[in-house]
Amino acid sequence: MSLPIGSQKITTSDSAIGTSGKKIRVYGLIVRSDGDGASVVNVYDGTSTSGTLMDVINVGAASTTVRVMYCGGLYLGSGCFLDVDTNTAFVTAIYEQENA
Repeated sequence: MSLPIGSQKITTSDSAIGTSGKKIRVYGLIVRSDGDGASVVNVYDGTSTSGTLMDVINVGAASTTVRVMYCGGLYLGSGCFLDVDTNTAFVTAIYEQENA
């Protein structure tokens, strides 16, 4: 099993991180709110918001960046799906995922 480390940047829309539905270990998320206000990002174990809610990241003010690091990684057996609100400028995820 090969576990390449990757990163992915998403902007303003909900998205799977890496290959949807595959086991993944997320090491960190960088979340930036836009100039319109605070933002929230929900992290799910799964392929959509019907998965298991694993974390909620609140960015409390406009034009602010929050960095969340998961010591040892956040293991998500059914994939990683991010639900971002309209005040989120971008989210960058650092992760590793199986190739096969």
